[in-house]
Amino acid sequence: MALITINLDFRKYRDHHALVEDLSPVFSATMLDEVYVTIDLQTDSNMLYSDHLLMVVAALHFLRSNSIPVTGIIKANPDDHKIKYASRVNFFKEVGFEFDEKFQRHDATGRFTEIRSYTRMDIYALFTEINKILYANTTISIDVLQLFYYCLYEIMDNVLEHSAITTGWVCAQYFEANAEIRLIICDTGQGIHRSLVSNPEYQELNEEQALNKCIHRGVTKGNGLGFGLFATSEFVKANHGDLMIYSGGHFLIMNDKNIQVNSGSPWNGTLVFLRINTNIPVNYKDIMPNDHALPDDYQEFVEKHFGISNELW
Repeated sequence: MALITINLDFRKYRDHHALVEDLSPVFSATMLDEVYVTIDLQTDSNMLYSDHLLMVVAALHFLRSNSIPVTGIIKANPDDHKIKYASRVNFFKEVGFEFDEKFQRHDATGRFTEIRSYTRMDIYALFTEINKILYANTTISIDVLQLFYYCLYEIMDNVLEHSAITTGWVCAQYFEANAEIRLIICDTGQGIHRSLVSNPEYQELNEEQALNKCIHRGVTKGNGLGFGLFATSEFVKANHGDLMIYSGGHFLIMNDKNIQVNSGSPWNGTLVFLRINTNIPVNYKDIMPNDHALPDDYQEFVEKHFGISNELW
């Protein structure tokens, strides 16, 4: 039996692949091993991002779901507003570490979602909840909301469709001061490469090629239309946002219309991160074909499907 030690120092993490590098040994653990994790949440920054916290949650749940013992310690100042935020998005609860929450919880609507897992049974309810965060804010462009509505469900659904497991993870945060949405959706399943090569058309692709290919239109393992990640990438390009797709030992980065695939430490499954500018409109008709049309009267659509009244607009 081996003791695997994981040290997570949040002062280091300016991007997701640096965190994957420190989390990666998790995925080589076996049932004969033990994992001891040290999580240092003390940072020099004013912000802890829930998308980084979710990655830790997903990795530790992967261990426990495979009956691998996990122990450890969290270094944090309970009076720090960042630590209170981590608690508010249920980080401590989800990683299985105790935290004495000495503050009153307020409704998250309009700002963020907690770190959440989802299955086929509750995917639509959670999808609705995330959309309500955004629709409750009048400062977000309707054009952005229309495309985000489509892309969000497609990515959440893709996680369950292609991961070969039954559970995905998601969280979202709206930063009004920065006019941006940060969203992450992930799983710890089989990854994009193994999923795509199940389609005979893509059997010759290596992992790097599969990651490059997955954002092309019509690329699918065979069960879908292959439009969700393509539409998302087109949305991000037109919006001047950021897209990261990390799967296996490679990650794709798209920003300012540039696309690059790099090698990195392995992540068991797939991470999809989006940063969307809420003040840069994108006409959905420039991206969506007629058979994927979204409603023109979006206010009426939102009121009908999400129970949001005119008073919020």
